[in-house]
Parts: sequence; C-alpha cells; structure tokens
Amino acid sequence: MKTILFNFAFDDLKAREVLLSSRQKLANLGYDTLSSLDLRPGEDFIDASSDFIKRASVVIAFVTDRNANVLFETGYAYGLGKRVVLVSDMSALPFDLRTVASIDARSSPSEIAFEIVRQISRLESSGWQPEVELPNNLRDMLAIRMERPELFELVSEESFVRAIAEEFVARGWEVQRGHGPQESGFDLRMRDHVRRSMLVEIKKRNPNSKVSISTVQQLLGAAHAYGDSLALLICTSGFTDSAREFAMRQSLQIKLWTLAELEEFAKHGVPSSVAEWLIKSGH
Repeated sequence: MKTILFNFAFDDLKAREVLLSSRQKLANLGYDTLSSLDLRPGEDFIDASSDFIKRASVVIAFVTDRNANVLFETGYAYGLGKRVVLVSDMSALPFDLRTVASIDARSSPSEIAFEIVRQISRLESSGWQPEVELPNNLRDMLAIRMERPELFELVSEESFVRAIAEEFVARGWEVQRGHGPQESGFDLRMRDHVRRSMLVEIKKRNPNSKVSISTVQQLLGAAHAYGDSLALLICTSGFTDSAREFAMRQSLQIKLWTLAELEEFAKHGVPSSVAEWLIKSGH
C-alpha cells in the first residue's frame, strides 16, 4: 500500500484532528498513513522519522508553528524527491515557497482534511506514479549506493534488514526475524549449518549518524538474555570511537560491520574472520 506521512509537532492537536478526519478517506484511495504517533516507546526518534520519510509517497507537513523538527524533516523529504504538501498560514508563507502545493492552515480541520484528500485524488487522476522502483536484494542495494546514492537513501531500514536476512538464508543460514531492537533487542537471530548462533542488529543510517556505544552494549545485553553469546552489529554509517573501543574489548562476543564488510559478505559470503570467530567462541 502507498503511504502518506503526516509530519507535525507532537503537541499540534489540530494536525492530529486532520489526520483522524482524513485517514479513512485516504485508505479508500489506497493510502496508508503514518505520523509521529506511530513511534514505539523507546524508539530512536531521528532514525524512525528518517525511515518514515523514506517509506512515504507523499509528506503532509504542518509548518505553521515553524517547529524545528518538522522543518528539518520536511527539507529532508523534499531533498529525497518526495511529493510535499505544506499546511501553513498562507498569509505568512514566503513567496518562493508558493510554488509548493499548499493548504491554508487557517481553515478548519475538516476543511484541511477535505483539501488533502482532494489533492491526493487529483494526483491519482493525473497518472502520477508515487513510487520509485527500488532494488529488493542486497547486492543491488549496495550497487546503487555507489551509482545512485540518492536512491540508496530511499531504501527503508525495514527493506534493508529483509534483504540482509534473505542473503544469509541464501548462504545456508537459518534466520529468525526479531521484533526490532526496541521490542526484542535485535533484528535477526541466526544459526549456521552446524547450529552456531548469533544475534544481529542492523542500522541503516545517513553518513552523519554514527552508532554509539550504548547500541553495542544493548545488543550484547540482548545476546546474553537470549542465551546467544555472540552478536553482530551492522551499520551503514560507521561507529563512534567509543563504540569501536568497547567492541574491541568484547571482541570474543561481538563484531562490528560497516558497508565494507557487508559488501564482502554479499560477494563472497561470511568473511573468514567471522567464521574463525564463531569457531573460537565455541559455537
């Protein structure tokens, strides 16, 4: 199903009412809806918001209050080439933004909801295709990262995790999906052909957002809790120095992969260093 992201400040009660008023009508047009209200307790706000934007076909941005998070995320969506509709006080909207599709925030919630549905219906009738065709396997995803990085940025973390899981299955591993780091503490639980097991967590982030030591510690804690003494943390952006130093001190229990190791895995299978690690660890 296609997705519309309602991007508004958490305390914007009018925007919430608009979302509730338009949700069913948009569902009738074949659109799911997302908003900050769908964030799970404890979920990293920046990572989740970024993933919501990547999944969205259209972003409805409520910018009347000039909330910093909303403005930043709207700019990010626009930079990714998403269709953006602004909900703003039209009397205060800068002249150079009036070429962007807009709805007057001074209208009532029901009127704003009606106009959102009307604009989406008009897009549909014009033959607009909201979805960009993205690769669905790991090797193709890694290839477009080099050739068209803007498309790699559009790949959601959910799709990336699924592609990595499928690649491990193709390499002979048994893979069990977790419920995500917030609920189960890991993304994948895997066993090789001799039943050696490990927990895997995957972070698809933009290059400026490195994984911190707390993420490494949390994954190790989950591994111990589930009886898997080995853990693999994969990140597309890299790790902070403290995260790397901590992982080095726990090198018999955890490995860190960046895109370099992931590309080696996609081409040749599990690196020999990881195979040796599994053997040395007695799994």
